[in-house]
Amino acid sequence: MPHYLTFDLNWQTFHGDFLEIAPGLNLRHAPGHTPGLCILQVNLSESGTWIFTSDMYHVHENYEDNHPQGWLARDHDDWVRSNQMIHLKKDEALVSNGAKVYITGRRQETLNNAIKLYSNGPGSLHALAGDISRKTEVERLAREVEGKEPNGIHLLVNNAGIARDDSTKFSIVGAPNMEDPVSISKHYMNSPEDAWADTFKTNVTAAFYMSMAFLPQLAKGHRVVSGHTSSIVNVSSIAGK
Repeated sequence: MPHYLTFDLNWQTFHGDFLEIAPGLNLRHAPGHTPGLCILQVNLSESGTWIFTSDMYHVHENYEDNHPQGWLARDHDDWVRSNQMIHLKKDEALVSNGAKVYITGRRQETLNNAIKLYSNGPGSLHALAGDISRKTEVERLAREVEGKEPNGIHLLVNNAGIARDDSTKFSIVGAPNMEDPVSISKHYMNSPEDAWADTFKTNVTAAFYMSMAFLPQLAKGHRVVSGHTSSIVNVSSIAGK
């Protein structure tokens, strides 16, 4: 497409994860669909953070359900990482509006990097390392938050999602003939039992245990703020449907 390459434009390159064009206006590297894809983050004082995602998402299922792009993604793993980065912007938006936010994940280093990147605004972001696929870890996290927040919490976001089954991913092994039931059956029967179990454990079971473990703290938060109803938000994964 020659019009993309016109030399009448003042082309500029940047290196690294992001480029601040002006205060509140940032380009962020989001590879996956293509190696050089960038998204635009706009931080506005009154209406909060807006993200213009370009070709990162082509249909709403890509964002709402964490549904990968399949063959449209040049690099599946990069797309997953970019998608996680964009979803972390929800935490940044809460912080920018004054909320105290706790995030959890298996790797402390990843959590620490998220805090460095997204601790902007009058609120605060805190890391609690843990594996929410394990019931004992969920119970420990709930006790830890209860100790830090005696008056309860107002919002729980279940955002963890994985897709362990590489043997059926369209982006890796291709798609079956969706008009042929035999082809569909053979494709999905290649799914190993342990991969299916691991995916279900994180995408479904963990959300259930997290919701139940934190229910007393959500109830406390509801009683503390008059007229406020505490909420649970489940961000679904296509692998858990």
